[in-house]
Amino acid sequence: MKLIGIGQLQEMRNRGFAFVLVNVVSRMEYLQKHIPGSVCIPYGKDFESTVKSLFPDPNEDIVLYSGETGPNSIAFKAAKALQEMGYADLLVFDGGAEEWANAGLELHQGGA
Repeated sequence: MKLIGIGQLQEMRNRGFAFVLVNVVSRMEYLQKHIPGSVCIPYGKDFESTVKSLFPDPNEDIVLYSGETGPNSIAFKAAKALQEMGYADLLVFDGGAEEWANAGLELHQGGA
């Protein structure tokens, strides 16, 4: 698991790198603002089983983000949980929707 910044995430998107962008905040927070192309899988009771059913390949490239930063963020905790399940290719975007917006990039509201 590795923390990445906005520059790395933008580069991955611009180069067409295949990955899943997962927002781990509540559904309500997701509906208020999220990075385009992200899916909402709230970190909580059913997180692990939901990820496993949607992305059964533990080698899937997954980038997680939340509204917090640092090793105590929800995204970091979610990544640790997935790592314990055997997922290997995990990145945590350590800026979330706020950093994305502060960089002048578009956020979406409502459903994916």
